[in-house]
Amino acid sequence: MKKRMMLLIIAFLLAFTFAAGCNRKQERPAPQENKEKIPQSLLKIQDNAQKVMEEVEKVEEEKKKPAEQFMEEAKPKDGGQQGGGQQDGGQQGGGQQGGGQQSGGGQQGGQQAQDPEAKKEEKITKMWDGITQKIEQMHKSWNEYEVTGIKDGAGERIISGFEEALNNMTIAAQGKNATETLDKANEVSLFAADFLDMYKGNIDGEVERMKYYVRQTYLEAQREDWEMAQSEMEEGGNVLKRLKNRIKLDKKDQNLLDRLELSLEDMRKAIPDRDVELLKIKRDIALQNLDAVKEKAK
Repeated sequence: MKKRMMLLIIAFLLAFTFAAGCNRKQERPAPQENKEKIPQSLLKIQDNAQKVMEEVEKVEEEKKKPAEQFMEEAKPKDGGQQGGGQQDGGQQGGGQQGGGQQSGGGQQGGQQAQDPEAKKEEKITKMWDGITQKIEQMHKSWNEYEVTGIKDGAGERIISGFEEALNNMTIAAQGKNATETLDKANEVSLFAADFLDMYKGNIDGEVERMKYYVRQTYLEAQREDWEMAQSEMEEGGNVLKRLKNRIKLDKKDQNLLDRLELSLEDMRKAIPDRDVELLKIKRDIALQNLDAVKEKAK
């Protein structure tokens, strides 16, 4: 009898332990939504749009530099011209007859080489050539992605809006119009954010949309349209609310989200000062924080 009672107690304890284990399994949080893979061609478009904006801003910085600074960059580092003169020293005697004409041509070429404004223009033209190459890559990436985008559910409004922004950016860059190129490149990134939204489980679309409003705030400030800058920042605040609701970070990385929110608030507070350079600093910090949050959310 005692033995039977002991067996019943053991069986009860085993059943209780098994039931408790099942309950613990049921109480575990549901796994996060699986992320759909974003096509590489779409990511290339977004990446190159950002690079175009960065390169155009570099062009604008180069324009502000004094022309003489470009001559310093162009000076030979090893005294190559003198070396060339010594190399030709043995032929001086035989070359005196045509020396007058060569000297005149050399002086003309030397004047061109020493023209600071020409050197400055040459460098800026090369920078625009690099920007144009990136835009050409964007057109190729769009050609690769367009069919995929349509299959994945992109509507006519997004497709036509994106193509218009891409074409307008191309025309602006060909005309070396910095302001228009920046505007249209930023608009390209906004339409690309709509494409990114189609791939579930990713926050890339909201992050890039937030970047758009941060950059557009600064662009409006450059035009001294401070009311519009304030409006763009307010729109960005709505995006931030959605981003905070969707983002999932480890506990150790939560401070990145706080840092992002504070940097955006600092940018908003800087608008009334109407100082473009100050706002640019705040913009750059906010963009860096957005990249950090996006990286940790992967």
